[in-house]
Amino acid sequence: MSWLKQKQHLDPFTSVPRSALTPGFAVADTGGRGHALLATLILVATLAAFVALAWPREQHTVCGPEATPAAAVVWLIDATDPLSDAQLGWVTGEIRRSAEHLPTGSHLAILQLDPKGTDGVLGTPLETCKPNDGSHANAWTENARLLADQFQQTFLGPLEGAMPRLREPLTAETSALLEALHAIALRLAVADPGSRRELIIVSYMLQHSSLLSHFRGGYSFNALAEGGSVYLTRLDGLRGASVTIYQIRDHYPQRLTAEHRRFWDEYFTAVGVETLTVKTL
Repeated sequence: MSWLKQKQHLDPFTSVPRSALTPGFAVADTGGRGHALLATLILVATLAAFVALAWPREQHTVCGPEATPAAAVVWLIDATDPLSDAQLGWVTGEIRRSAEHLPTGSHLAILQLDPKGTDGVLGTPLETCKPNDGSHANAWTENARLLADQFQQTFLGPLEGAMPRLREPLTAETSALLEALHAIALRLAVADPGSRRELIIVSYMLQHSSLLSHFRGGYSFNALAEGGSVYLTRLDGLRGASVTIYQIRDHYPQRLTAEHRRFWDEYFTAVGVETLTVKTL
């Protein structure tokens, strides 16, 4: 699944009216003055056209189909087990702060572990690109007010619209974290390898699917790797990424063992993440 690409069409330039450039405009019997005015208008139109062609139009390029994301940030919310109102309030607040500090041209995804979602793994409350908000618009080439309006319509509005979905109860028989991480790696792969790539996970981190279950004993990452699982391939999007896990520990404390922690340490080491931080939520 590719990132949602948003193409914005703005033209802050106002063309010189065709009538102003037609033969005879204001030159009937004014001699040199009429010719001077005509020459001035032609010069202005030429300069405007030159600037329009030569000046990079950020609003066209930062989120266009040919753009390389300035950063790629993915939030994965595991709602297959319940979150308290306090936990959800903290999560939505952190998502808003994260979005606020993203550089222009970044891709932001808010995903949910959802067996009814894409590929039977992910729901997508939000997947978008952060456009120019107009706060630093160039007075010659950009329309700050129009940029601000589009920023509200295409980014802030959808962001706020996604928040209630995170509060909707979601029950599921599976918690397919490994399958979800495989799908997320494909999303993160769209970013330039040298740009910021970040994955934030809110979850119990208890894998439970036909692939592997942490609710059964005797599992290990090495055993999974030796089995040649397809979900351990095409994970380059995670290589070099920063991963932060906010682990929920309200339920199943007996499952959150040293063996469980070792499994995820070995997984993220094997895929080559830059940093792995685990915090309790």
